[in-house]
This record gives sequence, structure tokens and C-alpha cells, in this order.
Amino acid sequence: MAIPDDIRNMAENLIGVFCRSTWPQHGGSAHALSYSVRGDGVTVFEMSANGMGRYGNLPIARFKYAEGLWSLWQVGRNGKWLAYMGQMPTENLMRLIQALKDDPEGVFGLR
Repeated sequence: MAIPDDIRNMAENLIGVFCRSTWPQHGGSAHALSYSVRGDGVTVFEMSANGMGRYGNLPIARFKYAEGLWSLWQVGRNGKWLAYMGQMPTENLMRLIQALKDDPEGVFGLR
């Protein structure tokens, strides 16, 4: 089920600010964070330039919305999404964005 428009707009604003503010302090100009919205989730991915000026996208996190709650997901070793156990589902998307930013277990690769 798609995220309701008002909630999707709020999420895009918050996640967009996170993406724009994260890589300048980490990866320099060859890296950027971006996101895409699809169905019930917002996927954050790293865009990195190869030597030919083309970008590749690597998913690093997904925020899923269901029944009024957001949950944070990480990419497993096999490339499948796994629920991030460091945070319980919450109405507070900022709490999950902060968990992604802090990345205390190093599972998102942002440290």
C-alpha cells in the first residue's frame, strides 16, 4: 500500500535533508546520498561516480511505513532487506533517521 501523500511529503522532506547533509562531511564530491519512494517505503542509496563519470546506486537503508508506524531496514549479506534490530517501529521518523545517521553497529556504512 502506498504511503499517504501528506506523510510521504513529510518523509521526503526529512530524508532529503538527511541525504543532502550527510555526504559533504563523509564522501566528498564523488559520493552522494539520494532516495526513492516506492509503494510503502523510502529507500536511501549511495550514488558513487565511477571513473567514467557515471553513477552507480547502492541501497543502504529503507524506511517502511505501515499502520501509522515507520520501521528501519538494512541490507543483509545476501542483498535482501532485514529489519534493523537497533530501533523498534515508531511514529517518529526522525528517530529512525538519527539511528541511520549514528549507525552505532556500522551496518549502514555511514561511519
